[in-house]
Amino acid sequence: MPTTIETFEHIIRHESTQEMVPFLLALEKKDVVAVREKLKSLKKELERFVEKAPNTWGSLGTPTQFANMFLTGLAVFSRRDALSESFRPHWELNAGNWNYSSGVRECFLLITQALRPDWLGDWLQHTHDKAGRWAINYALLRVLEEEQLITYSPSLAGRAVVQV
Repeated sequence: MPTTIETFEHIIRHESTQEMVPFLLALEKKDVVAVREKLKSLKKELERFVEKAPNTWGSLGTPTQFANMFLTGLAVFSRRDALSESFRPHWELNAGNWNYSSGVRECFLLITQALRPDWLGDWLQHTHDKAGRWAINYALLRVLEEEQLITYSPSLAGRAVVQV
């Protein structure tokens, strides 16, 4: 039987976000630190830019792998990890990308509603402050407020409204 870390790595490398969510929601507290450390090493590996073909560069990871790493961060990161520069929001949460959906928004809501990371509002504020033109979608921001996952922030709301 595979270990928790082996299962996690398999999902990151080969499965969709729909397989990642149940894994994360069932993750036992005793395994959180080990998964967090494995996530950090996988991020270093998969986010590394390499030459894929002559004069063509890109990261080693796939869009699904990046989505799964983002969702895992929501579930296992501490406040310090979340507020680090390496934990960026998934592009699908951006107001400008709202018409595109691969299911990441739905998975984001499932994880945040179930696990209720206490740093979520601070992370969104930090992301807005550091991310230039990035702004969370206003409808998603309202859901997070209504679900009491974050408190109302005039600066977040204002920026999200401007991006609508």
